[in-house]
Amino acid sequence: MIIFKKKLGGLFMKEFFLLIFKMFNILLSTNNNYINCNSQQPWRLMGKYLDLFILPIICIFGLLLNILCIYVFLKRKKINKKLIERKYSPSILILQQQQQQQLINNNNNNISSNINIYRNESFNLQQLLLLFKQKSNEGSHPLVPALIVLCLCDSLQLIFSIFVLYLPALHDYLEMDPLGIIAQLAYLATGGLAGGLLSANCASIWTICFISFQRYKAILNPLINISSSKTTKNFHLFLIPLCALIFNIPVWFEFKWAINIIKLNNGQKRIIIWHEPSTLAKNEQYNFLMYKVLYPLCVYLIPLILISFLNIRMLSSIRFASRSLISVGQIKRIEREKRSVKLLIAIVLLFFLCHTGGLIIRFVDLKYYGNEPCFIFAKDLVNFLFNINSFANPMLYFFFTKQFKDLRTTYKLNTGTNNILGRRIMGPHPHPHPPPPHPPAPPPYGFPSGPRFSRILKLINYF
Repeated sequence: MIIFKKKLGGLFMKEFFLLIFKMFNILLSTNNNYINCNSQQPWRLMGKYLDLFILPIICIFGLLLNILCIYVFLKRKKINKKLIERKYSPSILILQQQQQQQLINNNNNNISSNINIYRNESFNLQQLLLLFKQKSNEGSHPLVPALIVLCLCDSLQLIFSIFVLYLPALHDYLEMDPLGIIAQLAYLATGGLAGGLLSANCASIWTICFISFQRYKAILNPLINISSSKTTKNFHLFLIPLCALIFNIPVWFEFKWAINIIKLNNGQKRIIIWHEPSTLAKNEQYNFLMYKVLYPLCVYLIPLILISFLNIRMLSSIRFASRSLISVGQIKRIEREKRSVKLLIAIVLLFFLCHTGGLIIRFVDLKYYGNEPCFIFAKDLVNFLFNINSFANPMLYFFFTKQFKDLRTTYKLNTGTNNILGRRIMGPHPHPHPPPPHPPAPPPYGFPSGPRFSRILKLINYF
């Protein structure tokens, strides 16, 4: 029975792969009646909707999300400071201290214990103010500067995509004047900003690799963030876009520029700046080395292997460390590192889904398929997926970073503080709760307690 099942499963898998192979032959054949790669009807219409309607919406909303992420990451210290001020502001502490003093004054049975409680609460207030000063001077997660650079690269990619991809598509699909303003802007954008678009894409990918490498070192050696200086990290973050720009410098030399003066039918003259492929772009050795060796290796294969390997190692080390935890601080650190690794894994999966098509399409022979409508639509789809990656990265930051949670907590604490102050200004509640008959017992000497000190412990655990 088991042998029969194995044979049946093998036959089923064989028939399944034969069916897939037949479907590929049907889709790729140019003489079939289902989908013809030479026909204009399905591909050009889909490319029109993709380039003229969906692409600009993705670019604009992605740009707004990246700008919002940059703003939140730059204002992270103010957000943390405001969070602490709202949660442990001196006004709320004074109000609570006044309430405690009223309770002390209403109970005259045990004067000595009340004095000890009052001193204990004053000591708690001093400790909390010192903790507030200490936490307000602390920095945030070391991922934040690299995420700012990543958002900048994604923003530049989305801006360049509007000029490099949208303007030529607008001129093509709407059949505008070949000597008009849109045609001139399309020529300038494709020749002048194509290298910038590729540089921004490379810089964002290499920044993700840098983030994974930094997190890997921080998890293996937790003291490395203390020993390493901020200037070194900032230098590395500045070096990544510079290397991406140098790597894509040959793209600008693939165009040969010319200025022509064209006489119109009405006797007027119009100056147009246009470009054509240079001798470097027509060189087969350059195209093979640049677009079939260096670009797939440096921009796709090596980053994908590196990021996947580092994240798998980080997950295994975090899982091993979570089994032998001792203190609350270690648990908080492990949770923070888990959140960072989840962010990186989501970025890796998104990178794999959005950049695989760009790797495959580079191995297509442009001499035979470069002008086919299906291949033009495939290039538009690949460029669209690149922008989807830049659009979706900020959404991952919303889910996995702490700064956006602090925004929500700050808003809630802001409304809660205003309600408390409003109740104090308007007077006591018409049905106040009666005070407790006896004050709480004094804490043991040398260890303060009470509601404020419990909030101190929560504050320490929070950070």
